[in-house]
Amino acid sequence: MLCTCRSNCPLQDESAELKPLTSQRFPGLHTQSRAEQAGAARLSKIRTFSNCRDSGPNLPMTTQELFTSETAYPTYSEDMSCPSTVPLELATAKRHSVPLHLPIASSAYRLIKPTIEFVLIMLALPFLLPLCLCIAVLVGASSRGPVFYRHRRLGQFQRPIFVWKFRTMYQDGDRVLEQYLDANAEARQEWLTNRKLKWDPRITPIGRILRSTSLDEIPQLLNVLCGEMSIVGPRPIVHEEMSKYGMYLQMFSYAVPGITGLWQVSGRCDLSYEERVQLDVHYVTRWNLWMETKILLKTLFVMIHREGAY
Repeated sequence: MLCTCRSNCPLQDESAELKPLTSQRFPGLHTQSRAEQAGAARLSKIRTFSNCRDSGPNLPMTTQELFTSETAYPTYSEDMSCPSTVPLELATAKRHSVPLHLPIASSAYRLIKPTIEFVLIMLALPFLLPLCLCIAVLVGASSRGPVFYRHRRLGQFQRPIFVWKFRTMYQDGDRVLEQYLDANAEARQEWLTNRKLKWDPRITPIGRILRSTSLDEIPQLLNVLCGEMSIVGPRPIVHEEMSKYGMYLQMFSYAVPGITGLWQVSGRCDLSYEERVQLDVHYVTRWNLWMETKILLKTLFVMIHREGAY
């Protein structure tokens, strides 16, 4: 399911707000007009992303269900209290503007957040430049190939971007991976499910250290300065991962992708992809500057303790 209930689940506080309205919430109401009955029946079919496993019968859909479901997509009024529906084809259609009822449409997200991130990058440069130089030397000495690596991902509004990283894999990594997956059925299933492996044969020795500490992602600050990414936000995905977001793909793509985010500080690779989807949607629909600050602070803790990174 999309979220296993934990005591520190970041979505539990808002779950009561996001439950769909049904006639069962009004036991004293015995008579309804035909229009009211039709509206209640339609709304009762909406299955929102915020319910946790033990919250009752209205369990959230798996990503496969989201992708194949014909259920209407839930949207919310400006005060986020009254759900309405739009057709699924509109929910998954590409848009190039953020709906005004979402917090990421605010001036705080569009202006204040980028300004703060620019200042943070400028302040960190004197420390980051010597660190990047050392990493570049180690990467070049550990294996043959370029120091940097760029990969095509999907940015805001599903626009393609090239994400920069320190190279952490051997040059013939794709061939090595395919041979490994052919010989290991369990690893192939892990790859198909998560698009990651706990033990990836393509990764160099220095690459394992960089990945576990997330230092390989420092070059993505260039993407931030170019306006393609943000320091905090949902991780950019590849084209093959689009189906895993199902009907929430458009909601996910409203946000500027980030180097770190709610998924990274909540367990990262230790979470299922369904939980990742839920955390990304939660970020988009509940963003605020305080959430941003908490994610940044917790990122430092996660990097030091290497939690959920491989």
